[in-house]
Amino acid sequence: MSNRLGIGVIAALTAFSNSGCESGPAGTVEDLTVWRYPAENLFLGDPAGDHDRVYIAVADTLIALSQESGLPVWKALPTMGERISTASLAVDGGVVYGQSGGKVFAYSASSGREIWITDLFPAFGPAYPGSAVALGQTSVYASSGAGEIYSLDRLTGTIQWHTTVHPRPRGVIEASDMVCVSSDARFSETPQGMVTCLSKSSGEESWRYEVPDTDEQGKRLCHEGGIAGPPAYEDGLLFFGDQCGHLVSLRSETGEVVWIRRFNTAFDASVILDPPSGYTCTRTTECISFDLASGALRWQSSLRGSARDAPVLDGNVLYVADIGGYLYRLEVITGQILQTLSPLGEHLFFSRRPVVGADLIFSGGGRYYVALKK
Repeated sequence: MSNRLGIGVIAALTAFSNSGCESGPAGTVEDLTVWRYPAENLFLGDPAGDHDRVYIAVADTLIALSQESGLPVWKALPTMGERISTASLAVDGGVVYGQSGGKVFAYSASSGREIWITDLFPAFGPAYPGSAVALGQTSVYASSGAGEIYSLDRLTGTIQWHTTVHPRPRGVIEASDMVCVSSDARFSETPQGMVTCLSKSSGEESWRYEVPDTDEQGKRLCHEGGIAGPPAYEDGLLFFGDQCGHLVSLRSETGEVVWIRRFNTAFDASVILDPPSGYTCTRTTECISFDLASGALRWQSSLRGSARDAPVLDGNVLYVADIGGYLYRLEVITGQILQTLSPLGEHLFFSRRPVVGADLIFSGGGRYYVALKK
């Protein structure tokens, strides 16, 4: 079933409003750095963290770093010498999960012991950059560039079901009894990106939402038309932005549109939720806060460059990295930029979504991964 513009409310927003944001002073990375770990430009995917460790992929090696010292606690080679793909890592319940091409793996977070590796070749295509493994209550989900979706048992890695949806998945999320997949529009027979929701138990398609047709301004934006990362889920509702400039809320069980808000810029970052607000970033350098019930804009804050990853929430602060390598600290209530950390040329730039610890922030790119004081 396809849902289009006829359902729900559409509001055309020709400009952002209610910014009320002023940039704070630039930070000094050298003064805030607690430790740095050499990566030699071989970072792959976004790291993950738990209460005392950060997990990163460097070339073919999965590494657990002590948050306190930056020293390796353990290293593992889940791909037998092949590079770990750009699919990001996930950690939960003392287990680190990741994906490399046709392999999905699980390792003990405490010891680095292999729990399972499931090889999905030859049916599994190459991983699309950013199509991270997604964790459900009892399952882990993996996707391929060809649109294949696998559900695996979290404890054993056993394949529970496999199906094919729209090509080039951008992300997967478990939403109650559904598994919802966002897709790109490139290299596809259809011009729209879409969200497809499947039965969690069987993988059978329940409904499909296509990015709606747009006016000429929208068509200039949405040459790809894709959904920006995996949808966010809260209390029966999905939230996401697309590359045609729509910010959307859907009912996860039916695909019914709750609201659509139209912006004059594309969304390249996924949404994060902190009810009653949501947060995301646009292609034209703004990060925004919006009301989950209506989609109304709460505030907007302008960065130096566009952000391709969702902000990271830490209490009353948001952290976000832009494509220029800058790392920002924003106030949640107003969107005011409290601090801007500048990159150090090719040696260090903040290209990875931050991991937030109790007293430190972890990020990096280029030659180093670093821990910074908050």
